[in-house]
Amino acid sequence: MIRIQKTSIFESDKKTLVNPVCSFPLVKAGGLARDFGIRYPRVHDNWQRMMTTWQTSNPNELASPHLFESHIWYYDKSLLFFPTKIDPYKPSSFAYLEQNLNWFLQNYEPLSSYAFPLLGAGLGGLKPDQVTKYMQKKLLTISGKVDIDIHIP
Repeated sequence: MIRIQKTSIFESDKKTLVNPVCSFPLVKAGGLARDFGIRYPRVHDNWQRMMTTWQTSNPNELASPHLFESHIWYYDKSLLFFPTKIDPYKPSSFAYLEQNLNWFLQNYEPLSSYAFPLLGAGLGGLKPDQVTKYMQKKLLTISGKVDIDIHIP
């Protein structure tokens, strides 16, 4: 099932929260990624170290999402870090969303629950109404196997 929620993603009852991030590590996070970093600093710092290593061998490529499971980090939620752009000073694109939503469709955990923000619609610069329609269309293929909320500010 896919539902649209007009609440903060941090109020979600879903098992996994999706954090929209940039693949470029050396810039202070902004927007929703900054808010995740404040609430989950150890995971955020780990992501930054991972992206520093990633950019060394894969410059100018979008990283794949990475799941930080709650039981390992002693948090109440698992966190899926979901790159939506490469360069923090340039906009996101639907090609980036498609790449990593396809990754998600191949790697999601059945019978689980996820809370997504509007990917790429904040600091990524994409139009929220277009992102909402696109995400619904892409995620509809698994709607009977997983519980998904899309949070709209």
